[in-house]
Amino acid sequence: MDDIDMFYDDEELECYLIRIVFVFIFFWLRQLPHTRRVVHPFREAGSSFVQLMLEGHPRNCMDLLRMDQQTYMTLCTTLRSRNLLEDAREISLEEQVAIFLLTIGHNERNRATQNTFQHSGQTISKYVSLVLRALCILGRDFIRRRPNIELPSSIRRSERFGPYFQDCLGAIDGTHVPAWVTTSNQARFRNRKGVISQNVMAVVGFDTRFHYVLAGWEGSATDSRVLYNALDHPTDPFVVPEGKYYLADGGYPNIVGFLTPYRGHRYHMSEFSAPGARTPRTKEELFNHRHSSLRNVVERTFGMLKGRFPILKMQVHYQLKKQVQIVLATCVLHNFIIEHNPNAEQFVDEEAQSNDNVFLSEPEIARQTHQRGSNNPLRTAITSQMFTDYQLNSKFIYQLYRSSFICYLLMYNKSNVYFAYVCLTSTLFLNRTTKMKHLFC
Repeated sequence: MDDIDMFYDDEELECYLIRIVFVFIFFWLRQLPHTRRVVHPFREAGSSFVQLMLEGHPRNCMDLLRMDQQTYMTLCTTLRSRNLLEDAREISLEEQVAIFLLTIGHNERNRATQNTFQHSGQTISKYVSLVLRALCILGRDFIRRRPNIELPSSIRRSERFGPYFQDCLGAIDGTHVPAWVTTSNQARFRNRKGVISQNVMAVVGFDTRFHYVLAGWEGSATDSRVLYNALDHPTDPFVVPEGKYYLADGGYPNIVGFLTPYRGHRYHMSEFSAPGARTPRTKEELFNHRHSSLRNVVERTFGMLKGRFPILKMQVHYQLKKQVQIVLATCVLHNFIIEHNPNAEQFVDEEAQSNDNVFLSEPEIARQTHQRGSNNPLRTAITSQMFTDYQLNSKFIYQLYRSSFICYLLMYNKSNVYFAYVCLTSTLFLNRTTKMKHLFC
């Protein structure tokens, strides 16, 4: 028994000596000069950046965060009041939003953002994801709301559009956003131009706000296929108010709720504005010309969106789900900026194009479940009325020019009799102009 106790005493002594050695080594190492340097020593850099954005020149906030100071603060207040974001221990909500805006506004890499805000890469990635999720939730109120069914005054009072497109709410089109996917999925996401992308369908009002956005489809998917998926979506279907419609290009079917141009006739604005191009001669060309002019709002909106957020023009190495969320978040921010500052500076991207309005083959559309061509009677009625007014107005303008030329000749000859005749004729034309004012196009 004594031997066993002695054994345990020796073991305890050995453990005690080992502890002493470790303590000695610990304090000895602490006395050595430190060669390791802190990667991010300036912990207040993020707060200073936010302070610079809010108190510095307004141009700085617009250039770096892609919105003015007041809109930036309103966005932070909205996210805080709805409990979508909150201040962290060392990072305020304003700094979290600034990290996200700087990332998507300039396609900033994680390492560059680390240096700007003096945080680790894990911290930057964490708050980019949190703000991204919060903005997608905010989209339920800023994108999914019921669209304004009243035409803007500029279009309603226009004699070219007002009498014919009274029930139009806006335009619909698709745009391709570069995508990063695994090798096994690249064939599906490769579009007809050979670029790996996702096909994004967007519905835009005449105030350049997004009414509906569906992202995540493969770049090889056609516009009509994406539209039918949006109409039949199980959780978030696209619903057009009864009696209203959106303008769409030839890549979409002419079904109820959408109005497309005539196939086989000139449509694009460049085809009418090119040197030597003639004015519309047929009713189909006239309808296509005005349809294209009015539908151009969706092209301008895409240009504004991609100009403000260049991340949509480049491949980003995120998971596909996160890439889809980035598209939705940028659309939410676009609507938010327009709502709180309609006169905000726009970052227009001149190179932003849709999918070039490719006209699909008839069999491809005919395979769909919706009744194709169900909106043809509406298009025919608008076209007929538009062309009738156009012909009457063209004839009247010709007669007016002819009268003006005769007036010039008679005034040059200084004939009093003829001058009286011209005055009488001009008066008749002025009266007719008042009665036919609605015929101008």
